Formats: sequence, C-alpha cells, structure tokens
Amino acid sequence: MLSCQIIPLNQYLTQIIDPTGVSCFLLQGSQESVLIDTGTGMRQLLQALEDLSVSSPLVLLSHGHADHAGGAAWFDQVYLNRLDWQLVQKHCSLDMRMGYARFAIPPEEQTFASDDFAPLKPDGYKSLESGQIFNLGGLSIEAIHVPGHTQGSMCFLVPELRIMIYGDACNSNTFLFDENASTVSGYYETLLDFKKYDEFYDTVLFSHGPVTGSKQVLEDNIELCEKIIKRTDDAMPFAFMDKQALRAAAVDENLNRLDGRIGNIIYSENRI
Repeated sequence: MLSCQIIPLNQYLTQIIDPTGVSCFLLQGSQESVLIDTGTGMRQLLQALEDLSVSSPLVLLSHGHADHAGGAAWFDQVYLNRLDWQLVQKHCSLDMRMGYARFAIPPEEQTFASDDFAPLKPDGYKSLESGQIFNLGGLSIEAIHVPGHTQGSMCFLVPELRIMIYGDACNSNTFLFDENASTVSGYYETLLDFKKYDEFYDTVLFSHGPVTGSKQVLEDNIELCEKIIKRTDDAMPFAFMDKQALRAAAVDENLNRLDGRIGNIIYSENRI
C-alpha cells in the first residue's frame, strides 16, 4: 500500500517523502506551519499531514514542476514565483503527474487511480519574491530566487537552523535540459550570485535522493558550468523519460561521480 514516509530531521523540521520519492519539508514554528512543496499531489500527503496533526499549512513551492507543485490545489495559501505560473499549468496537469508516478513507482505498486491525485490548481497563487521572509514564530524562512532548473526556481534559507533547502535548484543531477531551463551560461551567473549566502548556512537539503548534503555541491556545479562552457566536460549521454541530454561529469552504476565530487549537471548541447 502506497504511503508517505515521515522523517523528523529536528524539532522544527520534518521530511515527508511522497510515494514517488520526492521530498517535501514541513517547518513548524510557535505560530505558523509552512510546507515547502506538495509532491505529485497524491492523496497520501494529506494523510501524512493529518498524522502530524497539521492542518492548513502555508505552502511555498520551490518551482512549478509536477513532482513539486502537484498538490497545490489542496491548500488555501500557496506561494509560487510568477515566472513559473504558466509552467505549473502545463506540468501539473493530471496526465503529467500520473505519467511521473508511473515512471517513479514500481509497476507492482501502481495501485493508484486518477481520483487519488489533487485536481489542478488553475489560479490563485500568491507571488513568491526573492528576499521575502516568512516568520513562523521562533523560526523564519527567506525565499531566494535561483533560476536555472526553471525560471522561477527558489531556494529557502532557514537561518536559525543554518539550513538551506536547495530543492532541485542545485544538486547531484541538476536538470537544465528542457525548454523552461536556463542556458548553462545563465545558470553559471546565477550560481555565482547565490554564493553570497554561503556564510548563513552549513547544511543543504535536497528534494531527491539523500536529503542532507554539503554546499560543496554548489562549488562543484560552478566548476562544471565552466567546463561545459569551455567544452571540456565529460559530456556523457543521458536519457530521462522521452528526453535525451548530456551529463557533465562521468558517473558509476550508482550515479556517483568517478572523481569523487558531488554536483552534476544534465544539459542540452544546444543550450550552452
């Protein structure tokens, strides 16, 4: 039976892994609860929040893709950067989300139907701005615009915990290969600017794979951008669902970089 995994990370922060494997993050202060991302919008997320005795959290979306904004319609207050408002309508269609679930969940566990997913949220998003601060009571979240993976991609700084939630904006498989992503050159400039926050956090949280990591991933991806631009990267063929791209750094069968570094970039040869 499909369910969410609930993993307390500390007294304020809980990781919720939806049935497709993507992580959402629940932050709870003394006055407010904030849910960062809503997964694919499978009904199990609502059960997880009920198990945690949380109702009507304020929602901040890291970006508009199907596996992050899929459950937005279940919540009253949902913030998303304006640059992803059109993207979210395409990517969070029921067909897109069910297709992603079929891709991510083993066939023998695919017991879901269309009514197990949230409906598409057609409008009503609140604008999420870079530098916007949300006070939860003893805890705060600062939204930071980090375009690249999508044009409206956001990271979230929790200064009291010295944590930065990277989401999909910068990780061990940063996707830059579709039409909504930045060029590698544009992403490089974004990452250089993002480095100004280095002094405010020690720990990084990712939306896919192992949840915690080091900000070394940022340095790795800056270096890879430089190599891609110079055409000195490994440029290994990469396939994801129906798309073909290149992986900047060679990996082993477990997707770990052969050189022992962490960050990696998946990019399109015509978008450098």
